[in-house]
Amino acid sequence: MEELKTGLEFGLPLPGLSHHSAMVMTYSLIAMVFVLVVFTLIASRLRKRIPNKVQLAVEMVFEYGMGLMEDVIGKGGSRYYPLIAALFFYILTANLMGIVPGMVAPTTNININLPMAIIVFVVTFYVGIREMGLGGFLRHKMGPVLAIGPLFFVLESIGEFFRPVSLTLRLFGNIMGEDIFIMVLYKISGLAWFVKPLILVALPLVYVLACVTSFLQAFIFAVLPIIYFGAAAAWGEHEH
Repeated sequence: MEELKTGLEFGLPLPGLSHHSAMVMTYSLIAMVFVLVVFTLIASRLRKRIPNKVQLAVEMVFEYGMGLMEDVIGKGGSRYYPLIAALFFYILTANLMGIVPGMVAPTTNININLPMAIIVFVVTFYVGIREMGLGGFLRHKMGPVLAIGPLFFVLESIGEFFRPVSLTLRLFGNIMGEDIFIMVLYKISGLAWFVKPLILVALPLVYVLACVTSFLQAFIFAVLPIIYFGAAAAWGEHEH
């Protein structure tokens, strides 16, 4: 990815980091600040007693998210909504940066994606232990048949440890591929005069598809932890 540059990239001079790593960290910070500013502005508008269209739309989105978490995790599941919302909006913003000429999507770097996946991994265990207790959580990992409990526990543990890897590589691979494809189109457009019109015609469609992909990858990364939390809490067993 470092060979495919537009010449417009910039990064803060962070000590100990290469130019590319500094760019990734710079745009990651920009994404975080952008999300914080947007949420601050939205929160200030939500204080109005007479709701406008923007407020109603925001409330619908938040109510849908909290309702989804309550349905999947169970009663009290919405307490984890701030984490899921923060992951979704940060990843969405970071993904969309990659389609802006001169910017780098932070999610094309595993060092950005892996910490988010590890947070999900740690919170998954926290949810299970909080809802079931340490003993109950470990018994749940042993499966329904005690005789094969140790084997079931090993298989469950392997699956749990591979979840952060899966989350990290899925996001990295899709966004990296998307960014490389867009950058290659820009490079091809400069090879010959007759190629440029074709690229210019194709670019709008490519950008639309890139926006859809960016949204879907952020949505998947946010929804999977909800499923993980619900499985860790074993709400279905408690209800029965």
